[in-house]
Amino acid sequence: MHIALLAAVAAQAVLGRACFLTLWQAAASEAAAAPAPLIVRGVNRLIYWPLPVWIFAVLYVVVFGYALALFWLFPPHRRSQPSPE
Repeated sequence: MHIALLAAVAAQAVLGRACFLTLWQAAASEAAAAPAPLIVRGVNRLIYWPLPVWIFAVLYVVVFGYALALFWLFPPHRRSQPSPE
């Protein structure tokens, strides 16, 4: 599921669209309509960087490629259950 969501976010970024989670967060913030407290504004400045959109698109594609590489190099497998004695 994580790889599918990373693929969706990377595809949206490459197409120049905002992530659906970002849109939901923005809608929720607008619905609150109250000014953000000082600490929230400080945290937002740390989390949300004012960079061009293409930089985030490149980062999302790189993270998606990294996740695919990890999935291919170290595929998930089920642990075998110990047999009851």
